[in-house]
Amino acid sequence: MYRPSTIRVLLSGAALLLVVGACGSGDDGETSAQIRQFCSSFATTAAFACCQPADTNEPSFAARYRFVNSSQCASFLSAQESSASGRQAFDASAAQSCLAHLNGRQCGGPVTKEVLRAEQEAGCYRVLTGKAAEGQQCTSSDDCALGLVCPPVRETGLAFCAKPATLNQVCYGQQADSIDHPACDPGLICSFIEQTSVCPSPPCLTFKCVPPFESGDPCNGTECAKGLVCKDGSCQAGEPNGAGGKCRILEHCATGLYCDTASETCGQRKNEGDSCTVGNNALYECKGICKGAGDSGTCAAFCGQ
Repeated sequence: MYRPSTIRVLLSGAALLLVVGACGSGDDGETSAQIRQFCSSFATTAAFACCQPADTNEPSFAARYRFVNSSQCASFLSAQESSASGRQAFDASAAQSCLAHLNGRQCGGPVTKEVLRAEQEAGCYRVLTGKAAEGQQCTSSDDCALGLVCPPVRETGLAFCAKPATLNQVCYGQQADSIDHPACDPGLICSFIEQTSVCPSPPCLTFKCVPPFESGDPCNGTECAKGLVCKDGSCQAGEPNGAGGKCRILEHCATGLYCDTASETCGQRKNEGDSCTVGNNALYECKGICKGAGDSGTCAAFCGQ
């Protein structure tokens, strides 16, 4: 299904997006055409050039790459635009930027937080951009203008776009890694504080906006300030752990390794034919993908790996 893209495909796709965006009146038919064109170009970018039809049928494909094919991409974005009831609009500039980014990216490899962040920065998650201003109703942050966040819907069934939280204010953990709709003011991170049972639907997790953690501070994830890594439970200068080192997430391990979440140990990614555990970090344990049933699996080739 996916095939290598060419410069001509990229330029013609981007040009059409710009033309449609420039002369459009914003009616539903035109928006649908914009979405279909973006999704068609998305599916032919270099980022997926090494992926074969068999790869796209794997359940993990959508988990890695968001869309399975151009048809599913168009259906997903069209449904999102329709359900937004006018609070989202197609952004031709973001679509063009996203396609350019994906055409400059090598196919294959683990989808780390850095990879996802680069996609966000390129506009891939704001192809449909929110239009709702501060104080206007929303059902998700995608409805809100860039820089605003939609709090969880209250018991009344209503929520309204708001500015990110400030220092020591409660923030929404699901927005912790968002660039377009950040949970906290610039320079702050949305960090887990505690789990409580005193809430409408326990257990409930409390997050607050705090400065990035400094050297020596205890850590569990990616809370450390720029230039530091979370290593062996504290923020430290240097590189993440090598094979055999402790970890809780992929980012705690050096490039090319994976985090065995059962033993919390960094290990070498396994080759095709090696045994693997389907429920244990199936996206990263193998160089390709872990296929099988239950806990018993075998590493298989996936998107060129």
